Amino acid sequence: MQRLGAEFHGELRTALVPELTVVSADLNATRSFDLFAKSHTIRFLVSGVPVWVKLKFTLEAEVVYDLSATATMSTGVRQNVDVTFGVDYVKNRSPKLQWNPSVNCYPLEIVPFTYYINGSATASATLTPQIDLRVYSLAGVYANVDPTVEINGQATVVNNQVTSANWNFTANADLNIGMSVIGQDNENLPALPPFNLFHKEWSSVYPPPGQLTIRTQPRRSQEVVVGSSASFSVDASSAQPISYQWYNNGAQMNGKTASTLTLNNVNLYHTGDYSVKLTSGGQTLWSSTATLTVRTPSTPAGLVWIPAGSFTMGSPTSEALRGSGETQHTVTLTKGFYLGKYEVTQGEYLGVVGSNPSYFPGDLMRPVEQVSWNDATNYCGLLTQADRAAGRIPSNWRYRLPTEAEWEYACRAGTTTAFHFGSAIHGGMANFYSYYEYDAAIGNIYVASPVGYLGRTTTVGSYAVNAFGLYDMHGNVWEWCQDWSGTYPGGSVVDPGGPDSGSYRVLRGGGWGLDGYGCRSACPGDGNPAYRGRVVGFRVVLASGQ
Repeated sequence: MQRLGAEFHGELRTALVPELTVVSADLNATRSFDLFAKSHTIRFLVSGVPVWVKLKFTLEAEVVYDLSATATMSTGVRQNVDVTFGVDYVKNRSPKLQWNPSVNCYPLEIVPFTYYINGSATASATLTPQIDLRVYSLAGVYANVDPTVEINGQATVVNNQVTSANWNFTANADLNIGMSVIGQDNENLPALPPFNLFHKEWSSVYPPPGQLTIRTQPRRSQEVVVGSSASFSVDASSAQPISYQWYNNGAQMNGKTASTLTLNNVNLYHTGDYSVKLTSGGQTLWSSTATLTVRTPSTPAGLVWIPAGSFTMGSPTSEALRGSGETQHTVTLTKGFYLGKYEVTQGEYLGVVGSNPSYFPGDLMRPVEQVSWNDATNYCGLLTQADRAAGRIPSNWRYRLPTEAEWEYACRAGTTTAFHFGSAIHGGMANFYSYYEYDAAIGNIYVASPVGYLGRTTTVGSYAVNAFGLYDMHGNVWEWCQDWSGTYPGGSVVDPGGPDSGSYRVLRGGGWGLDGYGCRSACPGDGNPAYRGRVVGFRVVLASGQ
C-alpha cells in the first residue's frame, strides 16, 4: 500500500443523569455495571479496495455510596461534540501520516440537581462512555471519550433533622484520537494529544437561601386503635413566615393550620390520607401524603363502646330531693372508652382474683359485693396483666374504674331525665328499696306493699338496658368510681378526673337497699376506699393511653 486518504466526521452525544436511591442504615458499597452497548459497521471503498469501519459504543457506570438513613439524588450533564479529522498516509513521505483534526464542542448542559435526604450521606457516581472507531482491512483509526461526573457531599443532622447539606459536582471529559496501520509500529504513528472537551464544577446548598423548603415530611403511615390519638407533623424553613393548611383525602380541614396535626379520640372515619400545603413569600409546597389506619381492638366479651361526647352533668333544680352538690355543668369527654355491659360478677372476680368475698353467694352471675375501692382497682390491674399476656387487648390499653363523669355520661346515654328510662322509678323497674319509689316532680313515694323488693342482689342483666347497651346502671349495687369525692366545678370542663386528693371515693348508681331517689343518674355517693359492704360493687372501663 503506497497511499491512504480518508476523512472521518461524527457527532458525539454524551449524557450523564444518574439517580441514586438507597433506603437503609449504615450502608457503604461500590457497584460497577454496564448500562449500554451498541455497535455499527460502515462499508465503503478506498481506491477501489473495500474497507469496513466498525463503530462500537459502550457505557459503564460505577456508583459509590456511604450513608445512614434515606437519600435520593439525581443530577447530570449533557454534551454534544462534533469530531472531524482527515487522514493522508504516504508510504515514502516523512512523516508518513498527516491529519487535521477538529473538535467542535457545543455548550455544556447541566441537568438540574434534585435530591431528598433524611439522614447523613456521601455518594459519588461515575459514568464512562467509550467510543472505539476501527478501520479493518487496511488501516485503523481510534477515538475514545472519557467523560466523568463526580458527586460528593455531606449533610448535618441535629435531633434527627437535616439542618444543612452541601453538594459539590465536577464534570470532565477528554477526547483521545490515534491511528494504527497494518504493518506499522503503532508507537511510530502520530496521535492527537488528549483534548479536554469540557470541565465544569458547581455546588448546591441545602436549604437554598430564603427558599421554602420541607426538611422533614409527615410520617408516611400510622396505625392506631379506636379511641386513641394520632398526629402528623412537617418541619419546614423559609426566610418568610410559613402558613399551613392540612387536608384529609383531598378535602380542606377547617381550623387545622399548624405545622402539627393532632387527632384526638380517633374513630374509624379518621382513616385516610393526610397532607399539608405550605405557603411562604408567594411560594407554595405540598408535603408528601401520610396514611392513617384505624382499627378496632378485639373487644373482650361483656364490654360496650361508649363514644366521646358532651353532656350536662348534675341535676336540674326542678328535680325533687336533689343534693346541694349536684350543680349542673357541661362536661366534654374527648376520648371514647369501653365500659362493662354488666357489673363485675362473682364468677368474673373469682376467675381473676381467686376468691369470692360476696355476702350473697350461690349464683356466680350476681354482682360481686363486699369489695372495697382498693379491691376493685387491684382487680383491674390483674385483669390488665392477664389480657395483655393473652393478646386480648393492645399493650397500651388497660382496665380501670370509670371516672365519675364517665359513669354519669354512660348512665344517661343521651337522656336528661332522672333515670335513663324516664323521670320516675317504680317497683319492678330496677333492684332497689321499692318501699320508696321516686318521681322527679314529687320526690319519694311510700308504697306499703312494694313490688319487686328482694332485699338482696339479682343476676346481672335482669332489668331494662339503656341506649348504650348497659344494664343495672340504677340499683342492684353501688359502683365504685375512680375519683375522690368533691364539689362539682361551676363551668364547663373537659375530661374531668375529680379532686387530686380526698378521704372518700365516689360511688354511683344506688343499690338494692337504697330508696328510689338514690338511684338517680345524678345522685352522688361516697365511701372510704377500704370500706366493704354487701351493697357495694363495681364495673370496669377499658381504655387506651391512660
